[in-house]
Amino acid sequence: MMCNDVSTDRIIDLQSKLIIAIDVAKGMEYLHNLTQPIIHRDLNSHNILLYEDGHAVVADFGESRFLLSEVVDNMTKQPGNLRWMAPEIFTQCTRYTVKADMFSYALCLWELLTGEIPFAHLKPAAAAADMAYHHIRPPIGYSIPKPISAMLMRGWNVCPEDRPEFSEVLATLEECLCNVELMSPASSNSSGSLSPSGSSDCLARGSPGRSHVAALRSRFELEYALNARAYAVWTQSEGRRDSQGPSLDELRRNMQFPPIDRNGYVSDPMSTMRFHSNCSSNGSFEDN
Repeated sequence: MMCNDVSTDRIIDLQSKLIIAIDVAKGMEYLHNLTQPIIHRDLNSHNILLYEDGHAVVADFGESRFLLSEVVDNMTKQPGNLRWMAPEIFTQCTRYTVKADMFSYALCLWELLTGEIPFAHLKPAAAAADMAYHHIRPPIGYSIPKPISAMLMRGWNVCPEDRPEFSEVLATLEECLCNVELMSPASSNSSGSLSPSGSSDCLARGSPGRSHVAALRSRFELEYALNARAYAVWTQSEGRRDSQGPSLDELRRNMQFPPIDRNGYVSDPMSTMRFHSNCSSNGSFEDN
């Protein structure tokens, strides 16, 4: 369920993101490895639901189809959300397989790691066309671990046969989860044990790489800390003697949150509140 109250937004650490990615990959692996495999055909971030403990499940099978023989074609044209659609489905140039789900998963994984919607500046049809006809892909930043970067590039490969199986994706993600402390120093401060079912031996042993979800910090808590620090620097530069930063009420009155769209997305989820540096002589905040 989505909420339009910005104060309830959460910043998810790398460890928690990997747990979500692993859970989704397990769900997709289950579908693809059935006696009669199922293609989801509409895998996107809107169809990934989270439990309160941080685990994820794949939902919405309205577009799903059994993968039948080569003779039988039970696939409708261009199902699902265009923004996460595999090129072979969008162009309708060939019979597609379960590898179409891998393409969508790669985009979901990129979205999870970056906190951005793929090609947010484009309409869904334009985004699908760029990916299908011009082979455009979302940019991979340095913040994404190298093993996952390589897997992303394989996952959204234009050639379906060159995309990995979900079993291979799981192996890579679980290895990253075991070594998450090396990838993200901040993760060592996390708390609250959470182990995904069927995880690797490293996770099952409860070693230092054991999976867990950090206590999620609210957007307001983080931004208050950042602005309090900025206020302290300002008062020091101005020669002021008051050692305490602004109160919560002062910050709350002067905060400016970014807009939220109808799907509950924040345009820039990592942006902080604007800090009003124009202060009156008594230390109160004023609008710029």
